[in-house]
Parts: sequence; structure tokens; C-alpha cells
Amino acid sequence: MDLLGLNLPWAAGVFAEYGAVAALKEPTALSTAQSFPLLPAAFKPPIPATNRGLLGYALDASTSPQALALIHVQAGMLGANGDWVDGEVTPIERVAQTFGQEPANATEWYFPAKLSIDVDAVNALTRNAQSDYLKLRPWHRRAVDLPLYAMQTDLTHGRVLRGARRFIAGSKVPRGRSVLVDASATEGHLDPLTAAPARNRFLQTVVPFLRKLAGSQP
Repeated sequence: MDLLGLNLPWAAGVFAEYGAVAALKEPTALSTAQSFPLLPAAFKPPIPATNRGLLGYALDASTSPQALALIHVQAGMLGANGDWVDGEVTPIERVAQTFGQEPANATEWYFPAKLSIDVDAVNALTRNAQSDYLKLRPWHRRAVDLPLYAMQTDLTHGRVLRGARRFIAGSKVPRGRSVLVDASATEGHLDPLTAAPARNRFLQTVVPFLRKLAGSQP
């Protein structure tokens, strides 16, 4: 996403990693990035904020721009003193750790355009002119007989689970071998990755799913 409108899509990754590193190293220090002229106004709190306050404000679903829903978390709120107050499923320190580590972190520096083209072509799960042109085989799902796990966050307004049910209905996924989890009321798109283990619906549901599969193996 080109946050600056300057044809510099990598700037989003730089801002996210810089903010995360600052929140890790000096979480309660007042943020100097808040006055940086190239930081878009949408990411600047209305009051002077700490480093972790700025990071939380930029990524929490309640304050971050809707266009950035792909990296939203449910982390808490900005306090009256400009510091971040944890209160939802993801502690802000875990957000900072996720974006501030190297050699790899949560920043998606490059996204393959071909993936979006392919997904759009087979979104209806039926053969069409696009799938034929791209030599894709969406009807292959009729032969799929593997267990399936799917989880819905607050992104896509329920389309993940609706798509999973459609896929199951047109496949050979064994009865009783699918787990569909609706976490849309409590988790943003990144919360399955960042939420505290005790409050992480993904871990709470995928672990029993995998254990059940392991126990059923000969």
C-alpha cells in the first residue's frame, strides 16, 4: 500500500518496523516519529504519545485507517497520558515483537500480483473463462478429501466461513472433520498471530483440531 502517495509502497514497512523497534527499546519515551512530516496524519494521535502509544494507535482496529484492515489488531486503547493501555486480546508488546524482529517480521514487503489474479479467477469455485485462460482447475475441490480448518476474524465480514462452507459442500471433506471458527467479534486480522496465548482463539481451536487428527492416524 502506497501510504505516502509517492509511489513508495515499501514506506509502510519502514514505518511499521521503525515504530515497533522504538516501542521495544523505549516503550514509554515520547515518540519523536509523531512529528515526522512524512508520517501520514491518520497515524498521529491527537495528543503527544509514547512509542508504544503511537504503535498501538497506528495498528489497533479502533483507530487505524480501515484501508489497513489487513494489519489490524485488537490491542486496547490510547490512554489520556499518551501511553498505550492493553485491554483486548493482543498486548502491544507482542505487536512490537512481531513487527520489530529480524531477519523476518510481519511486514509484507512484496505481494505477488499473480496470486490475486488466480484467487479472483477461482473465487466462484466454478469453471469460467478466467480459470480456463489461466489453466486453473477450481473443480478439483470435488476430489479433496482432507480435514479442513478455517477461522474468521473481523476481516471480510464473514466471507471466509461462507467460502469454507461452500468448499466443504462441493468436496469430499469427511463429515465431522472440519472445524470452522468465528472470531469476528474479538479478533482483528493479525490477532491470531499476535494475541496472548491465553486469549488466542486460533491456538485454542487449532491445537485440539491437530491433536484430534494426530490421534486418528494409524
